Amino acid sequence: MKLITTGGVPIPDSEPVVFLGPWCENQEAAIAGSWQFDGYATPDKRADLEQQSREIFESIFPDLASALNDLHGRNIPNEFWSKTIKLWLEIFTDVVYQRWDCITGAISTASCTSAAQVTTRRSQLTPKTRLELQRLINSHEWNHLIINEILGFLDFPQEDHQPGEFVNHSEHLKSKHFNPKRNLIKRLASWLNNALARRAKYMITQTYLPRKVEIRLAIRLRTLPFKWEDVALDDVEIDNELRGRVQIKTSESRDAEQFIRKIISRHIPMLYIEHFQKVSESFTKKTLPSRPTTIFTSNLHMASEQFLMWMSHKALGGTRLVIGQHGGVHGMSKFDSQEFRHEMQIADRYLSWGWPSSTNSSVVPSFALINVNSGDRRNTPSSLRSTLLFVVDSTYRYPSPNRGINGPLVQYLNNCFAVTEQLSPVVRDNTCVRLYHEHEFFDNNQKPLWNIRFPSLSISTGHTPMKQHREQARIVLCTSIGTTYIETIHRNIPTVIFLDPAISPLKAEHAQIFESMEQSGILHLSAESAAEHINSVWDKVDEWWQSEPVRDSITKFSNLFNRTVNDPISFLQSVISGNLNQEESR
Repeated sequence: MKLITTGGVPIPDSEPVVFLGPWCENQEAAIAGSWQFDGYATPDKRADLEQQSREIFESIFPDLASALNDLHGRNIPNEFWSKTIKLWLEIFTDVVYQRWDCITGAISTASCTSAAQVTTRRSQLTPKTRLELQRLINSHEWNHLIINEILGFLDFPQEDHQPGEFVNHSEHLKSKHFNPKRNLIKRLASWLNNALARRAKYMITQTYLPRKVEIRLAIRLRTLPFKWEDVALDDVEIDNELRGRVQIKTSESRDAEQFIRKIISRHIPMLYIEHFQKVSESFTKKTLPSRPTTIFTSNLHMASEQFLMWMSHKALGGTRLVIGQHGGVHGMSKFDSQEFRHEMQIADRYLSWGWPSSTNSSVVPSFALINVNSGDRRNTPSSLRSTLLFVVDSTYRYPSPNRGINGPLVQYLNNCFAVTEQLSPVVRDNTCVRLYHEHEFFDNNQKPLWNIRFPSLSISTGHTPMKQHREQARIVLCTSIGTTYIETIHRNIPTVIFLDPAISPLKAEHAQIFESMEQSGILHLSAESAAEHINSVWDKVDEWWQSEPVRDSITKFSNLFNRTVNDPISFLQSVISGNLNQEESR
């Protein structure tokens, strides 16, 4: 039997095949006798694989840092590489190791004689930055390339190359922090702003605070919010000769670590190879803060790897890094994401949204930055609104790093469909399903699947602002660990959370908080329970939402995950200036 590993591969009509996972397309075209290997792991198995891959990347990292120093003729401390490329290496190693485990499991289970192989545009599959990798790992073409490399390393028979049918997502991968079309007036305003902020003692940028609050904080610190812009990374060709000089130790053993060591030089983001010199030199030419004692950001270090590089250079000189939490998953999900662990490691102060840490002294229980001074808190009866706002998350086409939702599309949507089917006709007729903006870049488009199942249901593709949806909502239903319910609960909007423990497990250490939420009717662990509760409170939503059990559970929840402080600007000023003591943070 032939092994079909990815989407984009023609399905033969003359013999049964084995599909590696549900991401393989057109399975209905296969003839009788074909079957699918379950390529997804449970969250717990997924965590075990991540731990094994972590041991591999920790082994490889020192060799990679040394190889990059040799390549660029530098002697940059490992502390810099640990803050920058190490996160890419961890994600790359983890994802490749998942593919390795999936392939070796399928080969040992299925009676496959060969694997289908199609042509890929290899030169377009080396990411410019880590962020591009995070988009590529759910594309058919990138996965086909990686899996073919694994099969070749294992000497598993592969057929001759055929043309593939792959979608090019290159437009979606462009940096959001470089905009050549921005007009001259805006460029001049940005330059003037940064010129004034350049000599300030503190740098704040993309803090996750509301804009007005961010400006007030900046003025208190005698600066302005800094406007970062990436240097344009030209569409240059991959320099194979240069990459050939990246010498990573290898051996003759045929395990996963040696495979990753063998291929790694071909997959390192171009920012660290072809573009490294240009970007490094730009830091001396741009209008950047010269000697900031502290840098405070909540998401620019993740959104712009060039900023992460510059920030890491400053950290070598003694600049303190204050990083704010920028998502509701952190501290709540059973499995911490790689990005979260990385932030915790590089931050001198990490501002959580309320939860403490007994293992990391850099964590400061702060407040939910996104909610500070929120001006749209609901004070009128929710029964005056008519809509059930059903918030749906994005899924990932291929097995991906833990980020709060880890199940396949069909499993997740079946949960959502089960809730919808059990809503009363009155509630369902007033339901608006709000899809995650740009979810189709990470998995298949969900809208057609909803339309087929519920033709008359109102579907929002995510382009309408969430604020507009919230204003019309009698109840908001959330279906994944995230930020939406952090905002709605703070705004006093009746909220129901449905989390399937099989794909969205919560931290056991906070079990009492979640049990309180469950007992009060806010949190539900099954579709039946969520739908039954919404139906039962639909006509008396305010009575339920203002009841003592709900108020009590919200207070407990908010103290840990949705905290507020009396004077947020003074609080942040103390943290950024280094004057906050432990008593003030409690």
